Amino acid sequence: WPSFFKAYREKHNVTFSSIVNWTPINFGIVEDDIEDMTKINVSEEYEGKDDLFVDSKVAEIAAERLNHAEDSIVFLHFDSVDHAGHNSGYLSDEFNMTLREVDGFIGIVYDACVKKGWENNTLFILVSDHGHRWEGGHGGNSTTEKEVTIAVNGGLGNIREGYAGEAGTLDIAAIVLRGLKEENPETWDSKVPENMFSK
Repeated sequence: WPSFFKAYREKHNVTFSSIVNWTPINFGIVEDDIEDMTKINVSEEYEGKDDLFVDSKVAEIAAERLNHAEDSIVFLHFDSVDHAGHNSGYLSDEFNMTLREVDGFIGIVYDACVKKGWENNTLFILVSDHGHRWEGGHGGNSTTEKEVTIAVNGGLGNIREGYAGEAGTLDIAAIVLRGLKEENPETWDSKVPENMFSK
């Protein structure tokens, strides 16, 4: 199955960027043959620095790119909340402190969009790949490991308020394409929650 980057690029002559703390996203998950795709592996540039520092740089690089590029899709990956969940557990003091810090980093990126006047026609999606156990780590079947929030906002005024229905990380691809007014490739299992979009 193609990534949403590749599916969208096959129909549109646009640019993308993927700015990540965890390098395997850019070399292993996102295809290598997508035209006009900029991949930035921040942890390699700041090797040896702690995760919060690297995540702050993800935000700074993204904001700078938003100021100077016209990417249709920008993917960002912050890793420090995941590491805090592994180290000290779900909703621990370390986890909550890290979550607040990363929320501030996301605010830097959002402010860059506002500065460009894009806040009313940009689809913002925030999701975690998984949760954690209370005592730390993951890999089991507990609710705190399996269930996370997918937050979707912005777009072109076609996102309904409130609870949209259940979705999984698999469905992010379909949500992105629908937000960009494209249909899913027929081969995809990814789907859009029934109550997410009004049209």
